[in-house]
Amino acid sequence: MVVNAHHHRLLLERRVPQEVPRLSPHEQPLGGFIFFCNDETMPEDFERCLFGLPRSFIDSVKGIRKGLPLFLYNYSNRCLHGVFEASSDGGLNIEPDAWINKDARSGVDVSRYPAQVRVRIRENRAPLEEDAFRPVLFHYEAKKFRLELSMSEVLATLY
Repeated sequence: MVVNAHHHRLLLERRVPQEVPRLSPHEQPLGGFIFFCNDETMPEDFERCLFGLPRSFIDSVKGIRKGLPLFLYNYSNRCLHGVFEASSDGGLNIEPDAWINKDARSGVDVSRYPAQVRVRIRENRAPLEEDAFRPVLFHYEAKKFRLELSMSEVLATLY
């Protein structure tokens, strides 16, 4: 797979363009959500029982309610891990010291991924390789998929 420098930077920063399609209130209700990580950040996800995304995802993450099925996509090995569930509602800076970095402007330590939710294991399953779950997800570009899942996408991913 050829990854251009811009795409690689977006992956490393856990960012996707703002025009990522979201489930609208008129579509199916939110059935699940995919967070993403890499080999470097995954241990902290599990140690803290916390998933996080950049601040640009706060509106989507605030839509997560306790009990919602969650998945964790590790883009280092291209596997989907889960099934997890939200053990809290999504929010901003649930743990402000998670995934900290110095803010370039202020020099203050801030979380790189402040859109957060607490998690627990719902069902321990073997990770799915990308080829197994890729056809189920809504792709808005060739390799990019929507993080919000409908109930039918969750069910198709599980079964």
